[in-house]
Amino acid sequence: MSGSVRFGMMIRLEEGLPEELVAKLQEILASSFSVISPFMHQKGVINCQVFAKNVFEIEPVREDIDSLKGVAESEVLMPSRVIIHQEWILKKEIEARTHWRR
Repeated sequence: MSGSVRFGMMIRLEEGLPEELVAKLQEILASSFSVISPFMHQKGVINCQVFAKNVFEIEPVREDIDSLKGVAESEVLMPSRVIIHQEWILKKEIEARTHWRR
């Protein structure tokens, strides 16, 4: 994916929150970025790898996530070395585009 920015996002949730918040976060990330790797949620912490079209669209989404009730904090992590599995990314992008057209 030429011209994309890969980054990780870690979101720490407050204790005792409903699963609807996790679904809402997944929806926000899926609608804001082109590809999302597996969304991992364990013990109040969500981790995911995300691809953005440019670096400038990352911070506004992170601020929106931080403003949600039940989110303690969120962080963006930029890797210094990246190994990309092109076939997985292309498959996800095709799925997203065909789902959008339905």
